[in-house]
Amino acid sequence: MTMENGKKVILFYAWGSNNAGDLALGLGAVDLLSEVLPAKNITVVSRHGEKTKAYKEAKNTFINMFPGINFIPSPFGFSRQSKIDKIMELVSSSLLVPICLLFPKMSLAIFKKNKALKAIGECDIAVCNGGNLFYWNKARKSIPRLIAFAFPLLLSKRLKKKYGFLPQTLGPFEGISKPFFRRFFETASFLTCRESKSIDNLRPILGDKANQIKVMLDLAFFIKAIDYKGAEDILKCNNLIGNEFLTCTLRFSKLGDTGDLDEGEKEIKTAQVREFIERILAEKNYKIAFICQTEIDRKVTLEFVESLNSKFGNRCLLIEEYRPEVLKGIYHYSKYLIAMRVHSLIFSLSVNTPVFGIYYQALGPKMPGIMQDFKLEQYCFDLGSFEKETIRNAWYDLDNRSDEIRKYITEKIDELRNNGKEIVVNDFKRLN
Repeated sequence: MTMENGKKVILFYAWGSNNAGDLALGLGAVDLLSEVLPAKNITVVSRHGEKTKAYKEAKNTFINMFPGINFIPSPFGFSRQSKIDKIMELVSSSLLVPICLLFPKMSLAIFKKNKALKAIGECDIAVCNGGNLFYWNKARKSIPRLIAFAFPLLLSKRLKKKYGFLPQTLGPFEGISKPFFRRFFETASFLTCRESKSIDNLRPILGDKANQIKVMLDLAFFIKAIDYKGAEDILKCNNLIGNEFLTCTLRFSKLGDTGDLDEGEKEIKTAQVREFIERILAEKNYKIAFICQTEIDRKVTLEFVESLNSKFGNRCLLIEEYRPEVLKGIYHYSKYLIAMRVHSLIFSLSVNTPVFGIYYQALGPKMPGIMQDFKLEQYCFDLGSFEKETIRNAWYDLDNRSDEIRKYITEKIDELRNNGKEIVVNDFKRLN
């Protein structure tokens, strides 16, 4: 199904390549939009400025994977190459947002060199990429972040364009933010979430209308590309091809990867996870490939590998890889994944590989929500209630039943993917 009259869609935002999960959201979004649009009708807007390395790398990735799409820089610049650049970009952004929202049509002429604004003016539908973008509560709130993410959709609305949301993690919403978010979401042409908990968070502001919102898979599940050859080359270099091995991703950072957890909290959580991994190595003769797919995890992952190898004789190794299609290949060959990174869990389930999930509450409902949708919540645990024997029994069950669970995931993911595609196709049909 393709949209009528050559309608154009603009997608905000695509992320850089230093975080495989964030990159995967954009790739999955374009794969999904390609179900309803020709490539030439899709414009992807980067979160990064045109001068940055992140923009250039992401553009190369998207253009190579989806020939024919348009890929353009953020409306805000964000080169951050020097202190002067930062000051100038801050001043420019401070002027751009109010002028655009107060004088939307006039602003297109005032900022005629801004590629993103020009693309908004020419598009028919503005689409918000998936992710964990919109919330406002005591623990998590940021005005600059909210402005950056909401601005393209608010401007589209002012220009009388349609706009919608690909699957989001939303909320909670508290205090004075509720009226804004109510109007923001109520006037959208479509809104989807990636777990049921988000709909619970929307009920206080949308009431019964929240019950009409559809839940579908995270966008990273819709990436079609898998690079088995690239994965095999990496595994051969690490003597893992032909051997049974596990994979593991670590995370001890704050939401949004804005920095590490506070030192005391980080120390407690790393000790819990290290003890669990040590138990696996003590009871089973597996090798474990620790996968670093986000730059902020590199240091702690290396520390884990070195610490465990000092006790268990070089049975652990570090693989640093940021390409989603290669990561999917690596997880395909793994017996199962021990996941603290949500998108490692998604890449693994995407290739039917079982997952043992470990998370902490500050990161929101993403991981437990996904595992619940797959009816695998018995293999997902909060570090805040990490009871050793319960965890050990669940892991032992997964280890023994991994082949059976792999077959189950194969059937379940087809069902959930088809459901997601149907939701998007129907949403876009209603826009015609």
